[in-house]
Amino acid sequence: MKYKEYIDLMDKTPMKKIRMMDIVRKKPTAAAPTSWKAKEEQVKFTIEKKPELHREEIVSAPKEDMRKSVVVETTPLHATSPQQVAREAILRDMKTAAVRERVELDVRAQRQEEERGYVPVVKEETPRVIETQAQERSAMYEREPRLDALPQTAYRPTQEVKMEERPMTIPEVSSLEMDRPIAYIPKEKPTREEKRVLERIEKRERSQKKEIIKVKKGGIFTWSVVSILLGLGAYLVVVVLPRAEIVLVPKTVTWPASDSYANVIGASTKIADIDPTAKQIPVAVFSEKKTNAFHYPATGSGKSIERKATGKITVYNEYNSSSQPLIAGTRFETPDGKIFRLKERIVVPGAKTDGGELVPASIEAEVVADKAGESYNISPVNKFTIPGFAGSEKFEKFYAESKNPMTGGFVGEGKYPTEKDIATAKEDARKQMKEVIESFLATQVVPEGFKVIESSRRFSISKETVNESVDEQGNFSIYIEAEGGVDTLKEEHVLKLMTALARQVNGDGYVIREHTLSYGDITVDEKTGMISLPIDFKGVFWKPINVEEFKKNAFGKDENELKSYIFSSSNIEKADVSLWPIWVKRVPSDPDRVKVELK
Repeated sequence: MKYKEYIDLMDKTPMKKIRMMDIVRKKPTAAAPTSWKAKEEQVKFTIEKKPELHREEIVSAPKEDMRKSVVVETTPLHATSPQQVAREAILRDMKTAAVRERVELDVRAQRQEEERGYVPVVKEETPRVIETQAQERSAMYEREPRLDALPQTAYRPTQEVKMEERPMTIPEVSSLEMDRPIAYIPKEKPTREEKRVLERIEKRERSQKKEIIKVKKGGIFTWSVVSILLGLGAYLVVVVLPRAEIVLVPKTVTWPASDSYANVIGASTKIADIDPTAKQIPVAVFSEKKTNAFHYPATGSGKSIERKATGKITVYNEYNSSSQPLIAGTRFETPDGKIFRLKERIVVPGAKTDGGELVPASIEAEVVADKAGESYNISPVNKFTIPGFAGSEKFEKFYAESKNPMTGGFVGEGKYPTEKDIATAKEDARKQMKEVIESFLATQVVPEGFKVIESSRRFSISKETVNESVDEQGNFSIYIEAEGGVDTLKEEHVLKLMTALARQVNGDGYVIREHTLSYGDITVDEKTGMISLPIDFKGVFWKPINVEEFKKNAFGKDENELKSYIFSSSNIEKADVSLWPIWVKRVPSDPDRVKVELK
């Protein structure tokens, strides 16, 4: 183990009372003299060293002065052996070297921190603390084992020995003469006082290291914050900045210049596009027919009433593939002989052929009992026959069935509809029928994009029947057949006609940007079928500006170049340009940083 390694080991090992090495050299063959005469011939060793320097003196002293020498004088000493003298020299040299090396390390670390820009927080009493540490270490190393009980050996060196500080191993300095034996000295535990001193020293060292680490961390945090701010600033400059906002005000004209265009235009079902010369637009007519039955309560009472039962049957054709018409009033007979008649004429479809066999065809129809009374309120019947086909092949091949019971048959006193009930019911039924047709036209008939001319709406009733028979709930019914229709136009045709008329005055290229439009009541020429439609129009026209093309042409232009470009465009009245931030002089070339809007 070399000298430097031994010092490092001592720094890392808990402090103990120092003894010499725990090794014993091989004894020489000749024994040392033990007589009193021999004791008189022993040599006294005196160790001389330079006084210890404080931290300030060590830092300022030259490098050559940091080295120490040990001078061994040939002074007689009857109670000291050569081994003890050598050990004293080593211990003193190690003690001084350890203090000096620790101070040098502290000074070197402080200089490195100052060069890097870190200023460690050190308390004012730091020099005194270091000085006290050196003194404590010196006092500990000066506590030596007593060797009074060891055998004394006479030794007289013939010359002065000078030992300089140099790397050496422990065996080289354990004795001045390699052939002399040394005593085995056992290790001793450190005293309580030594432990307390060591703990204070280690505590101070840890405190100083924490202060240095804290300063380093604070410096690292500060530089991290500065780096983030610099990066954010670079991002703002490169990514966010610069920007440009341009608001274009297009050139517009108003037509008509003074009053609105209050005039009549023609609408015809015979043309497909506008006619600016004749001032006509195409028009489309939509109509719809509907039938429905409406029920209303009867308020009259005390009248003798006879009602016939009614219901629905399904008529089948298993005879041939030809259809068979049946007139209204055709009889259908139940197995027990009750007769029901068709309310309206029907045509039974022909049977179909499937794999060489006839498949019956059918149709549903309404029937009414032949006589009034509750006896005809019957349950569903599996088979009705047709008495008119009796005696022919059709009798078995044409038949009917009812899936629901026949109801409504009654004879006696009951409710009936008064004249007021019928008049009120007719008015309400017509109103409901008109609403049904108009709703159907708006949602199912008139295509999207067409505008209904409100004044062209038409409604008419082709059939109206009042059934005064009162059902079990006390209601009578009104049956209505009606037709409704409207004239429609595409508003784009009207605007297209107005644009064509405006271009005749202001020139080509203008289109409508803003407008107001309203319609009057139409009139129809019965001879020609031509529709006259009054309108009231006023519009603002402009020549469209291609925003994307303008943005592309504005890239990289400065203020003067941008002014020249805007003035050269006949479609732009003026432009408001904002460049941001204040030092930007040109429109950026990045499309994401340029915003162009139309006012």
